[in-house]
Amino acid sequence: MKDLPQLADQPSDQIRNVAMAILGCAPLGSMLQLIAGGIWKDPAYQNLKKFTVAVAEAVQTLQEEDHTFNLEEILLREETQPLLTRAFDAAARSYGERKLEALQTATVQGIFERRYSFDMSAMVFTLLDRITEGHLVILQAIFNAEAQRRPALTDHEVALLGIEPQRVPKSPEGQRAVHESINQTMSLNELILDDLKNMGLVEMKGDRPTGIVAPSADGLTHIQFRNRLSKKGRLVYEHIFSSCDELPTPRPAPSVSGGTIGEEG
Repeated sequence: MKDLPQLADQPSDQIRNVAMAILGCAPLGSMLQLIAGGIWKDPAYQNLKKFTVAVAEAVQTLQEEDHTFNLEEILLREETQPLLTRAFDAAARSYGERKLEALQTATVQGIFERRYSFDMSAMVFTLLDRITEGHLVILQAIFNAEAQRRPALTDHEVALLGIEPQRVPKSPEGQRAVHESINQTMSLNELILDDLKNMGLVEMKGDRPTGIVAPSADGLTHIQFRNRLSKKGRLVYEHIFSSCDELPTPRPAPSVSGGTIGEEG
């Protein structure tokens, strides 16, 4: 788990005013009001502060770039309050920069820029509350493969995401520790991929047949099935990632044979 994000600098008075206007629209529970008042601290405090300031900065940029942008009118819309409440609730329970950035993008695009319908934004915030950074990594890897017109990822390739080639220790104890770490990563990726499929964000599609197609114990022969973003998954992806985000190219998955990767030494 990554460390909670920290604010490097205090926000300006202008950003603070925008943030307070946004917070004034979202009904906060009594416990959260006590925390916001500084009576005591909570691990969610830094997340909420980081999230609120980032959204306020983005909204301030919108105000500067578009003179027709009316923050007061947006905050008075009937759908703004329930969407903001979901966004703040999700931010308070989130860990990691990638997850918070996805929430920030969804909040700005879904509430203030109004790129999507209310139902779409509400669905995205509900899913984001369930999505972890591991979900986001796999979504990005599948999106990158499709965007770069490379073959979409198989289940096995997804399971190997995040596993780096490494030198395996000579001692049996060291080898067991490395293999156990690999197996844990693969198992987690497999569970996350299943979860993405259950949410309807990822679906399996078969490639073009490479020969005569016939049924077998393992499914159809001469057809390899790969993971792709569903229509719902693509809409959610566009909602939570900015179009200008630089997407890292996934490292080639290392081969795994008998639980050993890399070199022996």
